[in-house]
Amino acid sequence: MINLKNTFIKNSAVALGSFDGVHLGHRAVITRATSVPELVPKVFTFSSDSEKPKSKDGLGSIFSENQKFDILRKLGVQEIFAPAFSECKDMSGEEFFSRILLEKCGAKAICCGENFRFGKAASCGVPELKVMCQKNGVDLFVLPLLYKDDEPISSTRIRKLLLEGNLKDAELLLGRKYYIEKSVVYGARLGRTFNFPTINQPFEHYRLVPRFGVYASAALIDGKLLPAVTNIGCKPTVSDDPYPLAETYIHGFSGDLYGQVIDVLLFDFLRPERKFSSLDDLRSQIAHDAESALKISSEEIAAL
Repeated sequence: MINLKNTFIKNSAVALGSFDGVHLGHRAVITRATSVPELVPKVFTFSSDSEKPKSKDGLGSIFSENQKFDILRKLGVQEIFAPAFSECKDMSGEEFFSRILLEKCGAKAICCGENFRFGKAASCGVPELKVMCQKNGVDLFVLPLLYKDDEPISSTRIRKLLLEGNLKDAELLLGRKYYIEKSVVYGARLGRTFNFPTINQPFEHYRLVPRFGVYASAALIDGKLLPAVTNIGCKPTVSDDPYPLAETYIHGFSGDLYGQVIDVLLFDFLRPERKFSSLDDLRSQIAHDAESALKISSEEIAAL
């Protein structure tokens, strides 16, 4: 989280939005901000780990805050202003424009989608923003919604696809593979007794968790993608822990990754998570899943 007091005032082209997932529609807004001559490209968004506007669907963030910021920087954004929603939610539209966009962000140009809302209770939209910009000599660029298969591209649509385990369609809307980026934590090390050692990555409490089940995947280790198989869920056969995590077996890797931040790309949903009647049944299924995933993951990695 970046506090309101800790921002730099510069002449900026400010892209406005939640940018959850930084999908293709978001990228159009951000690209417009990065292309305004002589202005610093900046993003105003809200911290992921905070209260959400009521207009959001409550399903959780597609990516972690670190992931979102990393993607934004790779798109050419030089500054990111991400206060908690609670710091702005009671501001009127005029106060938000004056205090945040003009004073804190130094906006000389503003870029947003046609459905952007702001101010207390989302009371203002593009018409009000246009008037405020005209009064203050700020250029305004409003980007139309992007459509795929006759439906607008949206974070809500992507979240629903991930909850269905539909990674292929989610990727088309995101413009990239869905991936997990988290520190590896210690687990029960049961996989080692099966000759399938895994890395464990818990999801943040504000993060959307994709459909529980097994996925063909890949882990980024020392700059190289290695084929893998990932289980997302709560491991019902061996654990009563209700908190979901991603548990990944990496083919051909035997090093120590504890404490390291590892990217795990998800390629394809293989099967739902289920509880097995015995550890032998679980071991047999893990071996089958690993074999099924290896072919898919190897082909996906080769195509990247």
